[in-house]
Amino acid sequence: MPVPLPPLPIQRRIASILSAYDELIENSQRRIKILESMARALYREWFVQFRFPGHQSVPLVPSPLGEIPEGWEVRPFSGLASYVNGYAFKPDDWGDEGKPIIKIKELKAGVTADTPRNSGDGIPDKYNIRDGDVLFSWSADLDAYLWMGGEGLLNQHLFNVLPFDGVSRAYCFHSLKEAMPRFRALSLGATMHHIKRSALDQVATVVPPAALRKRFEGFVEPIHEQLIALTNEVQTLRRTRDLLLPRMLSGQIDVEAIAP
Repeated sequence: MPVPLPPLPIQRRIASILSAYDELIENSQRRIKILESMARALYREWFVQFRFPGHQSVPLVPSPLGEIPEGWEVRPFSGLASYVNGYAFKPDDWGDEGKPIIKIKELKAGVTADTPRNSGDGIPDKYNIRDGDVLFSWSADLDAYLWMGGEGLLNQHLFNVLPFDGVSRAYCFHSLKEAMPRFRALSLGATMHHIKRSALDQVATVVPPAALRKRFEGFVEPIHEQLIALTNEVQTLRRTRDLLLPRMLSGQIDVEAIAP
């Protein structure tokens, strides 16, 4: 197989350009991890350890989940939101154009060139997802995700979590994340685990007063917005880098003319 071999100075220039993209991607990914840790730590500090602002003056009282602050309630996850299962796409529905079909693979790796697509014609709007939606993988993966990959169509085996009035997506997301070990303990299947919908009635969480949730959301929702922006930035950088590489190697782009 013949391989294009530019002169060594050109090779080094190409490597330098690509390395700049890689460094930007790595920097954004580090920021994403830090922001995720910040939001997670705040949720745990306030709603797991109960060290929320003013906690010193709030006594603890018995509950089915142990002692919780007075005025808080215990509610099953079925009482926080509705859970819309994804569309049952058939192999014939998978194409190369249209909106990406979001499967477990896309939850982990994002939308890629291998992601199947569909025009969305004739598919109910409830299967459309957008940045900031909370997705619950109830089969195989068993986890909760904050979707940050743009518009797409939700595949089966994934729930779109739609909070009830008075409950935010941010609070739902972090509550589900915290409860995942209990959901996994209820999962079925020898090889491919899955969670029955009835588990949403069995697994409960503590729900603080609305004013405290609102204060939490005021801190966390801007973090989520930054996460979405950084994730989109990483995807754009990757696409640009992957588009540049073959053009630079083939000589379509004069790398010497690109400013360092």
